[in-house]
Amino acid sequence: MAHIEAFPIQPDFEGAMIAGQKSSTTRTHWCGDVGDTFDVFGHRFAITRRERWCLESVARDLWREEGVASPAAFKRIWTFLHPGRGWQPDYLGYVHHFILMGEIKEY
Repeated sequence: MAHIEAFPIQPDFEGAMIAGQKSSTTRTHWCGDVGDTFDVFGHRFAITRRERWCLESVARDLWREEGVASPAAFKRIWTFLHPGRGWQPDYLGYVHHFILMGEIKEY
């Protein structure tokens, strides 16, 4: 298990992550292993599972876990975040599932 120093998440997802409404993120590359932790928005999260999924399946089956309002919303944000790659339904992304561990306390 390792602590991931840089695990960027769009600021719009802060509330959804802290409320547990966003529990996965799909990336173009591997970002961490099961058990690894990362800190965002003053909270620590742990990766619970990492899988390869095609984007169309993520949009259809995991859009809620991705913290968006619909499959179409997932497609829009993916295209916005990856303008060079665009929407490729068969592209295999890395889905990182995570849970909230708790607020980071500063001493």
